[in-house]
Amino acid sequence: MSYNFKGNVSYGRVRRYATQVIGGLEARPQTQGLAPPFRKIRDAITAARTEREAADDLVLIATARLRVEDSDWDLALGKVSARAYELAGKVAQNDPYATLFGKVDARRAKSLGSAKAVAVGQTVVRDGRRLADDGAPELSQPLEDLGSATARLLDARARFDEADDALFAPRRAKKKLLAELNQLIAITEAGILGAFPGRSDIVGAILLPWFERRRSAKSVDDADLDAPDIDDESDDDGDAPGGEVTPS
Repeated sequence: MSYNFKGNVSYGRVRRYATQVIGGLEARPQTQGLAPPFRKIRDAITAARTEREAADDLVLIATARLRVEDSDWDLALGKVSARAYELAGKVAQNDPYATLFGKVDARRAKSLGSAKAVAVGQTVVRDGRRLADDGAPELSQPLEDLGSATARLLDARARFDEADDALFAPRRAKKKLLAELNQLIAITEAGILGAFPGRSDIVGAILLPWFERRRSAKSVDDADLDAPDIDDESDDDGDAPGGEVTPS
């Protein structure tokens, strides 16, 4: 039996697996010497999980701020649109409304992503200031508000992109750790068989994850024995079963 973890397994599940293996290896004197590498990789998993959670926190904070700024931007754009429509005599083909919203009206602009919304906001402010100087001063204050909202939205989007990019490092670290863990599982299987020749049952008892044993349990009693009553935590990469058994 060899077991290989896939990239969609959660940090929490992998860490508990390492703890399970440590317990199994230390249950017999013949395999106690195989446990230290699992302690080391469990520590690395814990550190990587902390790094990933910190990166996730930054994304959540940046996302929340982006939503708030986007909401304010929608309100500011709506006020410019309403004022321009009034000044146009409530005729969409007339200026200043036609110039500012003839191609992209406010309703459609609000449905765009933040990057496109920033571009729309900058264009409306630029053209609107020219119209305000040419005889529509009533637009000045709404345009100032939109300009401020657009600047804040631009900054919030930049912070979100930066936080999102920072997730790549934890994802790479996770792939590396899983590759190391899979290699360690194969090495440990050989070590167990060296200590207990022909004892594939001992290999499975130590190295087969509890959630795989739970799936193959033939009775309720077996399932209770092999499956800790712990809810699995998922991270952004998901928490599917997380691995597969392959023939040795």
